[in-house]
Amino acid sequence: MSNSGAGKMSGFLHRSASHANTDNARERGDAVFDTPTKMDNLIRIQEEHIAGAKGSPGAGSPLRIFSQAKKKINEIFAELDSQVKESTSFLQRISSGIIPVDLNLVEDVQKRHGKIRGISEMVKRDHMKVVFFGRTSNGKSTVINAMLRDRILPSGIGHTTNCFIQVEGTDDVEGYAMKEGSTERYGIKSVTSLSHALSGEHLSEESLVRLAWPKSKCFLLREDVVLVDSPGIDVTPDTDTWIDKYCLDADVFVLVANAESTLMQAEKNFFHKVASKLSKPNVFILNNRWDASANEPEYMEEVRQQHLARNLEFLNKELAGISREQALERVYFVSAKEVLLTYQKREKGEPVNPGMFPEGYLMRMQDFETFERKFQETLSESAVRTKFEHHTTQGKEIVKGMRSLLETVFDTASTLRNTQGDEKRRQESVLQMKSTHYQSLKNEYKEKVDGLCRKAAEEIVRGFKEELAKLPTTVESYGKTWPTTPDQMEMYKQGLYIAFENTFLRNFEARCAVPINNAVDVLQQEMLNRLGGLLPEQVRDVKLAPLHRRPRFALKTHLSIPQHCVGFQEDLTFHFSLGFQRLGRLILSRSEMRRLGTFGLIPSFPMTRSDQPPTSRVVLQTQQSVVSGKSGEGDMVDVRSTYQSSMPISSGGSEVATGTVQNLDAVELAAILSKCGIGTGAVAFLVWRSIGWRVLAGAAAGYAFLYGAERLAWHFRTRRRVFKNQFVQYVRPQLASLIHPTATGGAHQVQDELNLVYGELMRMADESTTELSERIATLQNELKALDEVTNQSRSMKTKSVWLEAQLQSFWDQYIASKGDEEVR
Repeated sequence: MSNSGAGKMSGFLHRSASHANTDNARERGDAVFDTPTKMDNLIRIQEEHIAGAKGSPGAGSPLRIFSQAKKKINEIFAELDSQVKESTSFLQRISSGIIPVDLNLVEDVQKRHGKIRGISEMVKRDHMKVVFFGRTSNGKSTVINAMLRDRILPSGIGHTTNCFIQVEGTDDVEGYAMKEGSTERYGIKSVTSLSHALSGEHLSEESLVRLAWPKSKCFLLREDVVLVDSPGIDVTPDTDTWIDKYCLDADVFVLVANAESTLMQAEKNFFHKVASKLSKPNVFILNNRWDASANEPEYMEEVRQQHLARNLEFLNKELAGISREQALERVYFVSAKEVLLTYQKREKGEPVNPGMFPEGYLMRMQDFETFERKFQETLSESAVRTKFEHHTTQGKEIVKGMRSLLETVFDTASTLRNTQGDEKRRQESVLQMKSTHYQSLKNEYKEKVDGLCRKAAEEIVRGFKEELAKLPTTVESYGKTWPTTPDQMEMYKQGLYIAFENTFLRNFEARCAVPINNAVDVLQQEMLNRLGGLLPEQVRDVKLAPLHRRPRFALKTHLSIPQHCVGFQEDLTFHFSLGFQRLGRLILSRSEMRRLGTFGLIPSFPMTRSDQPPTSRVVLQTQQSVVSGKSGEGDMVDVRSTYQSSMPISSGGSEVATGTVQNLDAVELAAILSKCGIGTGAVAFLVWRSIGWRVLAGAAAGYAFLYGAERLAWHFRTRRRVFKNQFVQYVRPQLASLIHPTATGGAHQVQDELNLVYGELMRMADESTTELSERIATLQNELKALDEVTNQSRSMKTKSVWLEAQLQSFWDQYIASKGDEEVR
């Protein structure tokens, strides 16, 4: 029967055999081995199994293939570790840049890097490593002693092993021990003093004692298998250090459980930690001290099935590393103490009597032999497949995922580089276009603003002149009741001032302000559409919103008529239109009065500057200010002086130039008549002599009738008409003096309003071009970074493809071919 067939048969037997509850050995099913010869044959099964392997493994030995495969995959994983580390660093660096890398994928690769390191550390070993774990006093050291065929490790009741003991083969005839980090050799017997928990010289729990045992005494050690004993996992709650230090490179774990109790949670938790750091750990469970079940033979099979079910559930479901069928070959019920005693007797040549052992001894011995044979199978024939297959698959998955991720990065970087290059060229074209267009619009609208300001000033001048021409009509529209007392008269005048100003401004606004306001709005909207249209579309509405929400421009004009009419004094005394004073004003001019004065007939009244009416003085001052570029309010801006120089001078000054007498008073007239008394008398005498007294009397009566009629017509309507005429004559030159300041102020209002919108739009335009320049510079830097990303991702992608090919070659050579051999 082949080894594989024997193992399967043994596994079937030790899980399905039933035991009769009798005291007779022959009735127990193992009574056929009651003779010493048959018993020796059973004990020699293991020795016969390895008889062909006393020396070194041959060229076709599976262990030699394992060594070659381990070396090959170690080289591949070293390259893979370097590739993953470099790729992870590269992906982390670019993930914060312009390449959209899924950080979850980067984190996943980074986590796998730790597993790759663990796998790499494992495959670097030159031997297969088996670590024994279990609770205190479960018999871990006894199991190893049984496998070594000698009592080498300290064992006994209670906590015996206080540190880790690594048993490895040596070609020396005698074994020896060494402390961790030391080359000094100790005798085998010193192991007890170094590692026994009851010894005063024992080491710490995390320490390691290396025990070299001759390979000639153990077939497993001849194949470079290392056995590691450990303290009980219930000694300390902090087992993470143990796992990191002694378990990451282990190939097989043997959990030595106490068959007198169930599998404890502490043991499960420990292997859960191991499974979290290693991929599919190979775990065997030895239910030691199964010989104690002989004390209750009626419950033996029930207890066995209960332990088996729990062990299988732990291996198959909790660790989730193997199937249930595979788990059946990982659970055994043994008594290491019986095995060790049996082999010691065999070594001494003493006969072994089964009757000296508890019931079921032969079955327990066969289970232990099956366990050892399964070790040989796992570590030789199946080691490459069960260990390297999963690692290779993991490596291929990691490399494939890394290659796919790097290809995505490369494709993304290439596409983004082309996109960013096109965007950079487009932005440069837009910048060139906007810069040229902005400069053109800047000059165009500067001229339009200046032109609209000039037109506004001219329109204001025309509007003022038209309103001045309509002064009598405007004043006449004031229809408040005529006052009868001086106080009422003052109130009447104030009301006239206010009503006149409101009407004048209303008419002026309808004539000038509304067209000017509309023209300003049209130009502002045009600037917003054309200049604002060049702003980036995504921010255009936001930036232009404040300008769109600005109040509509309204031209403001202030006349302050009450202040200008402070010096106005009406004259409502009755003056006969044919009276001597009026006739004197009509007949005599100022020049005639001066000529008469030269002959001494009337006193001389020279025309001084003070004789000029206030309006004439204001107009003259305005004319002088136009010539000099100054006014009483200080220096004007360039717009105002330009506008004033183009305005025509009011015609109010022509009355001064003609020298017409308008205000000849009674004193002057009396002086004239007194000087001309003789002449008047002579004229009257001549008229009387010519026409007679009746005609004179009739003329006097007609003169008296006219006076009376005119005097009777001097009522409130006449006085109101005279008052309004006097007001018109007074206020006309006052308003004429305001034409140029009002036109200049209006032009300034238009200029300030348009300059505000124009300046804000130009500021936005400058910001837009600046942002474009910065965006182009950013795109240039991004293109440079994308070039680097493209080159690096291409290089790492090529290496990933090479690693994938190496792993596939390893699979074809060591795993796929292995499967083919098994099929054959």
